[in-house]
Amino acid sequence: MNKKTFLFAILLLLIPVLTACRIDLAGQEEFARSAAEKMRSQSAKEEDSLGDSNEKETSVEANAEPTKKAPIGEPTYKLEGQATLNGSEISIQGKTNIPPGAIVFARLRRYKSDAELEDIKNYRVEPFSNTDGDVYMEVLSDGTFSSRGRFERRNLSLRYRLELIFLPEIAQEGTRERIIEELGSLDNLSGMVPIETLTRNSFKEPVVPGYIKYANVLKQNEEGGDGVTIEFVSPENLPN
Repeated sequence: MNKKTFLFAILLLLIPVLTACRIDLAGQEEFARSAAEKMRSQSAKEEDSLGDSNEKETSVEANAEPTKKAPIGEPTYKLEGQATLNGSEISIQGKTNIPPGAIVFARLRRYKSDAELEDIKNYRVEPFSNTDGDVYMEVLSDGTFSSRGRFERRNLSLRYRLELIFLPEIAQEGTRERIIEELGSLDNLSGMVPIETLTRNSFKEPVVPGYIKYANVLKQNEEGGDGVTIEFVSPENLPN
């Protein structure tokens, strides 16, 4: 066998080996490309998933309703009202933003007979009696309330303080639930003051926070003591 024939034979034997190597390298490159594609795809999915999660969190935060609170310095609930004196009879009408169905009440408290009229008018003296009469009124759907039945002062020759009151903490359960639903907690109520709750229908707690307004009922024979309509005033608006 000459040299040319021998070399040709060797080349024929090497062709399958080189082909196998090329196929193997091509397979490895294809595997690498496939793996890279899968990693890029998974990474993209994770980024999309993270983006969706962030969008959902942002959406939840954007759609969440903040707890309602009254502006600082303003009472959450306001009582506006008048009392009309007609002899011994007292009739009360008013309007409020307290939830419908809530109960507000008014009570009469006597001043001492030796209290100075000027001090009474300027609310510089306190009544000494717990109550000489009270009336309970339901807040209607339009926010109005009024006294029904007979509510009267027993002695026309005495002076009284007429107090208009709402006590959220000892209100009926439905009213408390409504307040909590709207404001998140009774603790979010602003503008309340300590109020003695001693009435003929004595409550459990002697003093609780609440909303109150005042009006003076003078003797029948004094100016402004009969045949008039008097306005309730807030404690913070009382003259010094």
